[in-house]
Amino acid sequence: MHTNETVRVGYAQSLIEYLRDHNKTASEQIDSMFDLNVFEMDTDDRIPVSTWSQLLDQAIKLTKDEGLPLKVAESILPRHWGVFAYAAMSC
Repeated sequence: MHTNETVRVGYAQSLIEYLRDHNKTASEQIDSMFDLNVFEMDTDDRIPVSTWSQLLDQAIKLTKDEGLPLKVAESILPRHWGVFAYAAMSC
């Protein structure tokens, strides 16, 4: 099934940053598996949902941590959400 759905690259940035801080080995393996340098992209850029799903699935497998998505969500900063976060914080 082909889809054109995307997510903001800030999600991938937050995942990679979390792995770098908490599991260096998994971070390095993710970097070698995916030809995707999310830190050269703008936070508001988008990546395919399929890429995000594969990235998250591999991170869970490498860390053996089913709770990883919740841990990453706890570490998300306003800069990962781009303009949306700043708009929400000023409401």
